[in-house]
Amino acid sequence: MTPEKILFSLLRAAVCSEPVADEVKNACTPDMLKQVYVLAKTHDLAHIPGQVLSQLKLPECEPLKRMTDATFMAVQRYVQLDYELTRICDALEQAKIPFIPLKGAVIRKFYPQPWMRTSCDIDVLVHEEDLERAVETLVSKLSYTTDHKKKYHDVWLFSPSGIHLELHFSILETMENIDQLLSRVWEFAAPVTPYRYALSSDFLAFHLLAHMSYHFTGGGCGIRSLLDIFLLREQKVYDEAVLRGYLAQCGIEKFYDAVVELISVWFQGAAPTPLAEKMENYLLTGGMYGSEKKRIAIQQQRKGGKLKYLLDRLFMPYRELKIRYRVLEKCPILYPVMLVRRWIELLFGGRLSRSLTEAKTALKTQKGQSEEINDFLRQIGL
Repeated sequence: MTPEKILFSLLRAAVCSEPVADEVKNACTPDMLKQVYVLAKTHDLAHIPGQVLSQLKLPECEPLKRMTDATFMAVQRYVQLDYELTRICDALEQAKIPFIPLKGAVIRKFYPQPWMRTSCDIDVLVHEEDLERAVETLVSKLSYTTDHKKKYHDVWLFSPSGIHLELHFSILETMENIDQLLSRVWEFAAPVTPYRYALSSDFLAFHLLAHMSYHFTGGGCGIRSLLDIFLLREQKVYDEAVLRGYLAQCGIEKFYDAVVELISVWFQGAAPTPLAEKMENYLLTGGMYGSEKKRIAIQQQRKGGKLKYLLDRLFMPYRELKIRYRVLEKCPILYPVMLVRRWIELLFGGRLSRSLTEAKTALKTQKGQSEEINDFLRQIGL
């Protein structure tokens, strides 16, 4: 058996209560478990097989210990995140600031155990006009720290215990096809308390898929994103027809079909199709947040070659530069100034090494590799 087959068997055992087959147990040698651990850790999932393996009474070995330790750490992390989310919600409620918890904070309730759905941070959405007051509330009432830098769609804050909060004022993804619907997020939310809102189940699923499509064009999105959708589908959380209507509006219904196809292979035992195999390879080699090499290969092909890609990175187009410097939305005339500012930040802001590495990767990327990846993305509607 392959590490991939063992990992998905263990995931099914955890989330679907499927018994672990003897074939899988017998294949769980120390060498094999080491490979399973590396793959699971790459996708931030080592804690889930760890929980299943701890019940199989296998001989002790280092990779088994690491996965069972990951389970305890995931439970501890969940308790910390849940505690901070409660504090954040209470503070915003008392300040009479409308807000919507997003992503992991909402999805984990659909897992058999909430700690199974890990998150590296907490995501909460507020209206842009309430952002400054929300930041001040969390800093003054809960002792959060922040640099107050307003990024493309959020401000970062940190609790005294080190929990990272992304306080969103937007959930746009810099992709016009999905942003036209994501920009209307508050229309799809309803209050559950006077100031805490929740997304409709249909829009929740749409947001997850839209976010997934964004990461797909950036090199991948990891296994966990598909596990989220699988659990929502299994529990019939959303209306399929309504969701498809949203997806059709944004041109990503074909992408959803491909996701469902792979889900059926990974979590329901369906026979893999050629498309599912391509998608599996793309995801498993991309890791939790996608592959930088794939992202560069995709952009290089879409921008028309290596030279045009590198020129675009050096002379970043206005539509991309305004994402980094929001002042350009109100004053486009400042584009040359912000372009020079970006160069200065690259030279003296600690990002020069990363930019040079990106340029080297772009130069090494083969044309055939770029075309192959983009052909695959076109197959799945991206």
